[in-house]
Amino acid sequence: MRCRVSEPIVYKCKRHPNIETSLRCSKCEDPICPKCAILSAVGYRCPSCGKERSVTLEVPLGLLVIGSTAGFGLGFLASWLIGGSLGFFVLFLAAIIGGAVGEIMVRLVKRRKSLVVSVFTVIGFFAGAFFDPIRVAIRMDISNSEQTIRVLFSNPWGLAFAFLASLVAWQRIRW
Repeated sequence: MRCRVSEPIVYKCKRHPNIETSLRCSKCEDPICPKCAILSAVGYRCPSCGKERSVTLEVPLGLLVIGSTAGFGLGFLASWLIGGSLGFFVLFLAAIIGGAVGEIMVRLVKRRKSLVVSVFTVIGFFAGAFFDPIRVAIRMDISNSEQTIRVLFSNPWGLAFAFLASLVAWQRIRW
């Protein structure tokens, strides 16, 4: 007995009727050509279905404000309290604190992702790390820029903590 291979079904692209295709949108099943196809996590989509955003990526305004404020506050508090107080060992603590702050932020915005919340959390870490040096620099004579820069970078472990903790938090809550 011989097995016959059937010919693929050929459609006309919905947006380009002169192009034949066997590709269809994984959501609405409309025929699409390679020019129109948008690769998504679940296959190729037509331009209208490919533009739709996932609910998990959209954060309502209320959650956005709460998440951004809490992210800034937690980042600031962590950097200000822990900063460089432990010297080199603060680098090990940065991964733990950054991961914890990131996890709190993800849960606070109900597992949704937001670039704004991520950015405010990172800014909070650096604001906390620079808070004391900036306060000291403001009280000093601002005209002496060399001395001001020296004061701003007087706590390298605090800056390293802020950098590493914010990097870990960013990876956890990144857009």
